[in-house]
Amino acid sequence: MSNEWNATYLSPQRQGGHYLRPRKRKSEEEILNDILERYKTNKQSEVEQSRQLQVLVIQEILRKNQNLDLEEFIEALDLHENDAELPVLQEYANIIIVGGKSIVQWFNDYVYEMANRGQKRKNIRQELNVGVQQLRQNVEFPFKSKIKAFQKIHGIDFDQNEFKTDDVVDIPDYQVKQLCKKFGRPYFSQNTGSWEIDLVFAMNPSIKKASSVYLFCININTKYLVVYPLVNKTADQILKTLQNLVKHQDVRYIRGDGEKGFAAPQLINFYRGPNNNLVKAFFISGSSAPFTNHNRIVDSVVRTIRNAFGLDERAFANPDLMQQMVEIYNYTPHKAFNNYFTPDQVNNNEDLEEIFIRKHNKELQEAKHKQIFEGLHNFQKGNIIMIHVDYSRTLHVFMKQRRNFNELAEFVAYVHGNVCCQPLRPFKDLKTIEIPIYYCKYYFQFETERSSTRLLRNLKADA
Repeated sequence: MSNEWNATYLSPQRQGGHYLRPRKRKSEEEILNDILERYKTNKQSEVEQSRQLQVLVIQEILRKNQNLDLEEFIEALDLHENDAELPVLQEYANIIIVGGKSIVQWFNDYVYEMANRGQKRKNIRQELNVGVQQLRQNVEFPFKSKIKAFQKIHGIDFDQNEFKTDDVVDIPDYQVKQLCKKFGRPYFSQNTGSWEIDLVFAMNPSIKKASSVYLFCININTKYLVVYPLVNKTADQILKTLQNLVKHQDVRYIRGDGEKGFAAPQLINFYRGPNNNLVKAFFISGSSAPFTNHNRIVDSVVRTIRNAFGLDERAFANPDLMQQMVEIYNYTPHKAFNNYFTPDQVNNNEDLEEIFIRKHNKELQEAKHKQIFEGLHNFQKGNIIMIHVDYSRTLHVFMKQRRNFNELAEFVAYVHGNVCCQPLRPFKDLKTIEIPIYYCKYYFQFETERSSTRLLRNLKADA
C-alpha cells in the first residue's frame, strides 16, 4: 500500500511507464521566428487575403469608434496564438509584415482614418482608403540656415527654389531686454561618453492619446543623437533600449529627468551590474528646480526635431521618418562646432571631442573669474538681490515683463553652484527658488544686520 501511495502521490510525473516533462518555454527570439514564419508567404493570393482580413478588422474597430493605442490595436488584430506572443508582437511591430504591411503601418492607417472620421460618409464594404499618397515617404532637409555649411562638408547642391520663403519682418519687443550672457557658463561635460535621455510623446489630438513614444538619447559633448521608438514607457522597454545604446555607443554617464521608469529597480540593477560598472546615472526632476538647466541638451534637440517636422504630427509619429530626420541631424554641421563639423564626425573622433571639452573648460574658467570679479560669489544670507525669473515656467505666464532683472529676492544659500533665494513678492507657487548664479546681481549691501532686517521688513510690507 505504501509503495502504491508513493507511486501515485510522490511521483505524479511518472504515468503509464513514461515521464511527463514540463514544456520548455520558448525564448523571445524563437517566438519572433515563429511569427515571421507564420506570416511569411510569396503567394500574391495569400497576401491579398491577409490584407483584406486586416482591412475588415480595422473597419470593425472604426465602426465601434474605439480609440486604441498601439498595444490595444495589436491585441484587437488578433494575430497572436497565445499570450506569450503579445509582447513580441508589440516589441517588433515595425518588422512583422502582415498582408504586405508592417503592424506599425496598419496602426498609422487606423490613426489616419480615426482622424478623418465623420468628414465624409463611407461605404463599409468599400476598400479602406488609408491615404498612403498623403503620407510623406521621405523628409526634406529642414535646416534652412545650415544649407551652405552642409554643401561645404558633403558637396551636395540643393535646389534653391525649394528654400525660397516670403520675407517675414520680425518686430522686436523693445520692452524686454535680452538677458546678459557674459556670465553664462558653457553647457558641457568634463567626461567623454556623457549622455542625456528623455521620453518624448507624439500626441494625436483626434484619438486623444500618445500615438508613439520615443526615447531620445544625445551625447552632451558630441551632440550625436540616437532615437529609439518604444511600444510604451515601461521600465522593461527603457531597459532594452539602454542596453542597445551601451552596446553600440560609448556610454559612461547617463543623465535624465525625474521619469519613474528611469529609476526603476531593474534599471538600477542594470546601472550597477558587473558588465556596466562604468555607467553612472544621474536623474533630477525638473519640477524640483524648474529655473536651472536640467536636461538642457536633450530638451533643445527635441524642440529642433519637432520644429523640423513642423505641424505634421503624423510624420513625427512615424518611426521611419523619425530615423530619416535623425540621420539628417547627425550629418548636418552643428553650431556648437562653429558649423565646421557634424555630430557624426565628432562622435567618431575622440580627439575632436577632447578639443571641444578643453575649449569649453577654458570658457568656464573665464566665466567663473568674471562672476567672482562682479561679486556674484560673495552673497551672504539676508542680502537683497535682483533676480531674473522666467514667468513662462510659473503660473504667471501672462504677466508683463518689462525688464531683464524683474524681481527682488532675499539670498538664502549657494546650492550646487546656483543661488537659492526667496522672492520678496508673495507668489503662492514661488516660496523658495533656485536659479543660475548669472541670473542675479546685487541690489543692496548692508553694514549691519539690523539695517538689513529693517529694510527687508519694509520691502515685504510694500509688496
